[in-house]
Amino acid sequence: MKSKSIVIAICGLLFCAMINIQSTMAQVGPVVKISETQLSVPDAVLSFLGTHFPEATMAKVELEVPENYYEIKLSDGYEIDITPEGEWKKIDAPQDTAIPESILAQLIPSTIISHLREKKVLANVEEISHCLKSGYYEIDIFKGQDLWFDAEGRPIKKPNKQNCEK
Repeated sequence: MKSKSIVIAICGLLFCAMINIQSTMAQVGPVVKISETQLSVPDAVLSFLGTHFPEATMAKVELEVPENYYEIKLSDGYEIDITPEGEWKKIDAPQDTAIPESILAQLIPSTIISHLREKKVLANVEEISHCLKSGYYEIDIFKGQDLWFDAEGRPIKKPNKQNCEK
């Protein structure tokens, strides 16, 4: 009877130790996102936001690690992925809202603007992405197709996204 109590006590201690080890390991694991304050966001990022979204404020900022880019949600609902050097990777308009032509004209080649105008979808762009590695652009249209363009703005077939850091 005494040995049974000892075995139960030892099993209980081992179980508690195992829970503590798992809890400690979970806390020490790799950090994927780091919250940032507006004060710690690089000047190049602040400059980009001030130029293209002057009326908005940063509602949420996260630094994506190890990719090293900021994921920013603005007070007006826009979501922007941008490098510390101020190079945008993705701009997503608020739900059911298109990115205005005035912003698009500042960020993508004029040949893409012309193509979107010809296709009559310029007023329906909900998201733009820019692969900094290869230079291609992806344009997402409301309830429509995605369009891809090379660095010069010429239409291309869907590129291999593995060749682009996201």
